[in-house]
Amino acid sequence: MTERLKDACLLESHGMDSAKMHDVVRDVSRWIANSFGDEQNLVFQDGIGLTEISHIKVSTSVKRISFASSNISGLPDNFTECPEATTLLLQDNGHLWDISREFFLAFPSLRVLNLSQTGIRALPSSINSLCQLRALILKNCSNLEELPPIGNLCHLQLLDCDKTSLHYLPQGMDKLTNLRLLNLPVGQLKEIIGQGFFLSFSSIEMLNMKGICVGSTSLDEILSLHNLTSLFIKLDSSSIFNREPTWMTRLKRFHIIIGDYPTQGNINKSARTICVSECEIFSNGELSGMLQFASDLYLEYCKDLRKLIGCNSFNGLKSLSIQSSLMEEGIRQFDPFPNLEYLSLKFVYNLRSVSDFSQHLGFRFSKLRQLEISDCRNLKYLFKVGAFSIPKHLDEITVEDCQRLVALIAQYASTQTTLVNSEIPRVRKLVLSKLSKLTMLREPQRTKESNFGSPSFSLTLEAILESQRLRHLGTLFTLALQSFMNSRSEDEAIAMGRQQLGDNRYSLGNNAMNVLICLRDWIRAERRNQGMEPEPSDKLKLEEIMSSRENSAESSPMHGFAPVDFDYPMQVPININMNGLEKMMHNL
Repeated sequence: MTERLKDACLLESHGMDSAKMHDVVRDVSRWIANSFGDEQNLVFQDGIGLTEISHIKVSTSVKRISFASSNISGLPDNFTECPEATTLLLQDNGHLWDISREFFLAFPSLRVLNLSQTGIRALPSSINSLCQLRALILKNCSNLEELPPIGNLCHLQLLDCDKTSLHYLPQGMDKLTNLRLLNLPVGQLKEIIGQGFFLSFSSIEMLNMKGICVGSTSLDEILSLHNLTSLFIKLDSSSIFNREPTWMTRLKRFHIIIGDYPTQGNINKSARTICVSECEIFSNGELSGMLQFASDLYLEYCKDLRKLIGCNSFNGLKSLSIQSSLMEEGIRQFDPFPNLEYLSLKFVYNLRSVSDFSQHLGFRFSKLRQLEISDCRNLKYLFKVGAFSIPKHLDEITVEDCQRLVALIAQYASTQTTLVNSEIPRVRKLVLSKLSKLTMLREPQRTKESNFGSPSFSLTLEAILESQRLRHLGTLFTLALQSFMNSRSEDEAIAMGRQQLGDNRYSLGNNAMNVLICLRDWIRAERRNQGMEPEPSDKLKLEEIMSSRENSAESSPMHGFAPVDFDYPMQVPININMNGLEKMMHNL
């Protein structure tokens, strides 16, 4: 239903697994509701800075009440009785600490109660009187440490206690036989789940209790719940052995943690995710059956990934994240993850290059689009040209805190293969941060024509990428790569990119061409520093772009919009230092 509302533009995606309603849609919905009934049935006082509600006058026939997003500090005993009210929204009241003992007695027909994002530490016992309650939402109540008995809420279908501080499960949980969604991923629970606990939830469809480690007996109980389609749990390693993964076929989404892997709060809940810590105990391929159903794999403290995946190919896996692990030596001949689109490597201590990583594990990266590397202290190069081909579809690269990285691309020692234009990926986003030894994009071939390895160039490029909002960053980055990696220098690079820049010049960011001209002038300065022949002036080239018939303003679909200022009189002096260049970049 939520996806259908998104398709109809009635809801908007908000965050990783949430949705929100636009203010206009909300106002229209309220108008429609008022048009088909008495206005007294609705009380919406949200977002107006209320500090208390004891003075609010409501009709006894009111059905929906909202005091959300205010500054309410307490809920009184003497609130008007609302026997027909079915919805009470109190979320986003961060100062709400106290709820009086008999407050909920005023709402005997309540079906939906939202107290999320409030400061409550406990709920009064009167909540157990809400026998008609269907949904109890307590998400992000970080101060909430205990719940009263809730056994009388026999019609409850949704109980959301995500990101609370509960220490004990409430009494009467076994009476909630109509629960369809239980969101209780609390890691502070001080009690052990007893035998038969999960058997009470025969109607459950979504179960999230990944804050508690589940043993083999409890897993058997969970697997007997035939309506279950979404599962988020933490399993004891022993519960995996001697168990066929056929039970996973009916799950539409899951997040299964195996071992002591830390709970991840930013993992996409719509994905099929498996997290494994210390994978060596599964060296005989015990997890290979489960991995066949996964789309995302997270590994931590793993020393032998090859034994974990065995000789299998996992066509459904699209995301791989490896953290605090070692890369084993050796060569594989087949690709275990042929459809991999995202790769993250963090604290992989002996990683020297992505090319070596690919060779040892057999990865081809034929569909890789996003690469993130951080805190890999022995990383020296990103890619090695020759025995390894740079992923053609790669469009996002992030490298951070790799203190030994000296170049993004290096010439493979055993070959004289030259990187050609067709091998350069159309990178859309490049982030380079805290790389103290990075001095060039590509390791030079020790010839005068191609040696542009100036220590300041990579820092200049980083400043450009981080300080400017360029809508056509791919074009700029590709031009820079082609200019610095090929013996033909900038002439051919400018020629190849000239038409693209002309076509898109009216949709570029305001400073995009200014930055490109600055980069061009810097390249010229480097040529002069290297004693090379100067390139012919680009003034005629720019005039040709501006005056060409096919690229004229009248023919552009953006005609009528504010034009971009192409004439930026910036020339970089021959002997400019890094401080001077940084000042010039900041003035753009």
